[in-house]
Amino acid sequence: MIELVRPTQIVLGVSYLNSSIGNLLRYPGGEQLYVLELGYRKYLWRNLHLELQILPQYVTCNDTIAQKSYSEFGLASEIRLGYLFNFDIFDVPFYVNCQWFCGYYLYNPKPQSFVEVDGGSFYISPVPMFLIGIKF
Repeated sequence: MIELVRPTQIVLGVSYLNSSIGNLLRYPGGEQLYVLELGYRKYLWRNLHLELQILPQYVTCNDTIAQKSYSEFGLASEIRLGYLFNFDIFDVPFYVNCQWFCGYYLYNPKPQSFVEVDGGSFYISPVPMFLIGIKF
């Protein structure tokens, strides 16, 4: 029997983002984000899914224009469309999750010079995101 629609899932994870994405956006400096991912995943067809996430995060930015460093907590929400690829290595169940996403900062902790580059609180991913993990 082929399972076409899988059940919904609760998503819990941690992630780290360094300044390499800031280079794509041409930020006036670097940034690092430490993120706790809390979400709800609904499978639409096979491994195609839609996620709603709330992302509490700790953000550090080094502004090269103002010659200042900023560190603050932020809160974002995202909607993601993705596909999950499952595979086993030595009988350990791994996955790669490819997702496109857009989001909105409910509280944006970035300095004004960064906000002027990325347009503010609403954002759309310029490239897909790849998440790698182990299934439990």
